[in-house]
Amino acid sequence: IHGAWAARRAFSAIPGPTKGRLTRVVNGVREGRRGQAAVFRTLGIDAFVMLGGATRGHGGLVTDDMAATTFEALVAAIELDAGEAAAVAFLDRVGAAQFDAAVARLGPP
Repeated sequence: IHGAWAARRAFSAIPGPTKGRLTRVVNGVREGRRGQAAVFRTLGIDAFVMLGGATRGHGGLVTDDMAATTFEALVAAIELDAGEAAAVAFLDRVGAAQFDAAVARLGPP
């Protein structure tokens, strides 16, 4: 849902967008797994992730991949529990700054 959220937001925020520009904005917002991990860390959820034995044995740190997966699961849980509108509202709250920064990085069309 994070990718769909970014695409809808980009389409409504960018006047006269081209397909290529929309793709660059959406990719910039999501920044792959790194972008999701950054939002996850901003929320401070690291402390609530329970790691298995093998991971604890290697320092017990939540990697970017784990953080991104957990963020995706959180958004999916919100959607399943409260519906798509609630998940979109959550992404609007926690992802707006990341979205604005991605659009700013691209500059004018």
